[in-house]
Amino acid sequence: MAALLKKFRIEATDLHVINTFGRPPSRDTMSAFDQYVSSFKEDGSAQQGLISQEELQTFRGKTNRYLRTGELLQEHSREADLVVV
Repeated sequence: MAALLKKFRIEATDLHVINTFGRPPSRDTMSAFDQYVSSFKEDGSAQQGLISQEELQTFRGKTNRYLRTGELLQEHSREADLVVV
């Protein structure tokens, strides 16, 4: 990564390679996500555009990866000028 940044003449004084993506998101993050989507979950009505329980289960792995990525970005890049994902 440092070589790639140097190639584009981007000075990097502090480079962190994060390899903890395999961990699940924290309980706080999961409960916040559940709160956000609670008003968009199907409730038995015929309204279109709501999230079914089946969709939540199908995309659980992908959702967890995005939530974990968000946690790591917040944790490691609060004062960063450039973040490369």
